[in-house]
Amino acid sequence: GEKAFYGCSSLKEVTIPESVTSIKSYTFSGCSSLTQVTIPESVTSIENYAFSSCSSLKEITIPESVTSIGNYAFENCTGLVKATINGSTTGDYTFSGCNTLKSVTMGNSVKNIGNSTFDSCEGLESVVIGSSVKEIGDYAFWFCTCLSDVTSLNPEPPTCASNSFSYVDTSTCTLTVPAGSMQAYASASVWKDFSNIEECNFDDDGNKTAAEYCGTPGISYENKHILFSCETEGATYHYTISCEDNCAETETTEGSVELSATYNISVYATAAGYQQSETATAKLYFFASDEEGEVDGISVPAETIGVVVTTDGNSISVSGLEDGEQVEAYSLSGVKLGSSTSRYGSATISTGNATGVVILRMGSQAIKVKL
Repeated sequence: GEKAFYGCSSLKEVTIPESVTSIKSYTFSGCSSLTQVTIPESVTSIENYAFSSCSSLKEITIPESVTSIGNYAFENCTGLVKATINGSTTGDYTFSGCNTLKSVTMGNSVKNIGNSTFDSCEGLESVVIGSSVKEIGDYAFWFCTCLSDVTSLNPEPPTCASNSFSYVDTSTCTLTVPAGSMQAYASASVWKDFSNIEECNFDDDGNKTAAEYCGTPGISYENKHILFSCETEGATYHYTISCEDNCAETETTEGSVELSATYNISVYATAAGYQQSETATAKLYFFASDEEGEVDGISVPAETIGVVVTTDGNSISVSGLEDGEQVEAYSLSGVKLGSSTSRYGSATISTGNATGVVILRMGSQAIKVKL
């Protein structure tokens, strides 16, 4: 019952029998010599202050059967170094003031982390948050000033109070999340405050395993559409397109502005179970075709066409071409570097050891490309 062993300062070890289903309030509170406790799977609740001020307790494992952990249950266990929590939720101030606690692992059955659960655990260095955690309460990790490694196994960022990680140095603390979920965390409230977010795969026990990178996207142009492709199935593309003519509050005394009609494209890919890909870049150029069109015998202005140009340092690829169209590459000094005839709307020219700027010619059109 309540306070059954309260203040038993000589008690060193306890094995709780499997007939016990609840550890009542203050049952072992103040047992300052208690170093070891075994909690069986029969226990479903640990009530308020049950193990508070057990200052010699070094390690605690809470089984999955525990569906309720009371407030202040392990408060001021100042010798506690490691805690493994498999129960479904933690109470308020559960481990508050455990200033020697270094590592906490929460299993995948934990759904919520209560208010001030790890308040003032100043020695806490690493935390693993299980995949089922959906909510982290007010001041949950308040003043955990040594926290340097947080791992969250939930692909969807748990909802945090604005002060859940108050006084944690999020500029140096590393946040590790499941592969493919970096962007979700980087845009989620509170989680986005972490400067160092890494992706990783995990095994069933939450141990880190190497995650493959998502394939780097390809960029092409066809029928007035920019196309992205990726070898990784189910990839999502994150792209940015900007026009080189963008300007604001710019002045000119000449009364005219020459437009380049050039767009810069960058894109990376993400997919579940993969780390974010490298970023691919390309340029989209627009210019008039060589020939005017004709409708009912009447000449109409030449059609505007577009091509996407990508480089990899050793070659130049052009898409958006007509099949059979010839593309030639020249150095700035006029030396021909190579040529190619387009197939299926694309052509690739090897540039060898060329560096700097190359001139591409397509019919009467010419564009400069930086390798």
